[in-house]
Amino acid sequence: DGKRLMCIEQAPTCRSDPQAALRLLSAASRRSPVPDASGLYLLAQAQSAALQYPEAIATLKRVIEISSSSTTQESRQVVIKALNQLGAVYSRSGDNQAAATYYAKSLESNPVQPDIAVRDAEVLFTTDPVGAIRVLLDGLRHNPEAPSIRSALQSDIAKLKPSDFAAATDLLESAIPGLPVTEDYAMACAYAASQLIYTNRQLAERYLSRTTALPQRDLSASTRNWIARIQAIDNLQ
Repeated sequence: DGKRLMCIEQAPTCRSDPQAALRLLSAASRRSPVPDASGLYLLAQAQSAALQYPEAIATLKRVIEISSSSTTQESRQVVIKALNQLGAVYSRSGDNQAAATYYAKSLESNPVQPDIAVRDAEVLFTTDPVGAIRVLLDGLRHNPEAPSIRSALQSDIAKLKPSDFAAATDLLESAIPGLPVTEDYAMACAYAASQLIYTNRQLAERYLSRTTALPQRDLSASTRNWIARIQAIDNLQ
């Protein structure tokens, strides 16, 4: 009944009632003679949906404590789900550092989670943009066909600040031998050049020069045109 009230495994038209689910799942938890990790996980979901974040965090940590004592595959999956939920709850409550910590722990247990890699990078970007790109590159190593990671990587490149240009472009360049990120590296260099062309022309030219040695067949037409436009502005100056 608690799952139904939270619209878990229900029709898309279902309307959730977190408070009612919370009452039922709290009662179920109290009546259970033995702590049940799956039941507690549902309770934590209800607590989170009801905006009871401290309670949800405490319940999820209890879920991890119970499940970590077992070596079964099912218990391992429950731990990963609880870590992901902890990341989500901390993110909603505004603690991005804690959220990134728990997402990272989840990815250590199972790196083939493209959506969690994107979430981890998202909460990490506010304090460590280059670290966020590193998370996405690592996610790409384990999920080479994940469009969500590629999209997040390009989005983060477009949000970099000048203080991050050097570290980010160096990181992307170093990843090229093992990953298909030539396009992303070229985009990062072009973006850096576009932001610097009017304030630090010499540095902008250095970023542009880093793109000349790249195989043009590995770059999209839009990126090639972008680089050409920046070069034209540089020549006009």
